[in-house]
Amino acid sequence: MIMSCMSGAVTHTLGEALVAPDPPSVINRPRQIAQAASISRNGHNTLRDQMNLTVDEFNEFVDLIDESTDLHLDVSLPWKQQSPGSKTAHINWVAREWGLASNYTGNWPIEAYTIKHAKLASRQASTPKYIPGGKKGSPQRKSHSTRVSPAKITRPKSRMIYVGRRPPVLGRAPSRSLTPEAIL
Repeated sequence: MIMSCMSGAVTHTLGEALVAPDPPSVINRPRQIAQAASISRNGHNTLRDQMNLTVDEFNEFVDLIDESTDLHLDVSLPWKQQSPGSKTAHINWVAREWGLASNYTGNWPIEAYTIKHAKLASRQASTPKYIPGGKKGSPQRKSHSTRVSPAKITRPKSRMIYVGRRPPVLGRAPSRSLTPEAIL
């Protein structure tokens, strides 16, 4: 026989409390969304950690985001410039297809990943690609035809130890010690 107590706990006739399973806890949006998506090389928090997902669950989530991005969003535009209808269609599609979407208040994981990590125009490099031989910062880079000669390298003089007299160096005037008067 099952009885109810004033505390609200359900007990069995033997006095043992029957524990009902806790409903799954809902994960609220963190104050600050992590910069790294799944793996952080420097030990900082990641979006996957904030979402409390395993690597496989997170990879499934990312695949759904990528598929929905191709279906609903214009990848040449950043998130802020997407039309409200396409944003809503993207979020609703991912929330419908992703089984774990009900574990979160609102759709903050979908928006957070799409804004920070989806392959939209805002995530692409804003600087032109490097062209060898060009000036830095110049959008129209051309290689220069002038050849730059390498700097003249001065080699250090070798230090040789001579026993006795040093041989004369070619191209130099003889020193006083080698004059005929000095020899006599």
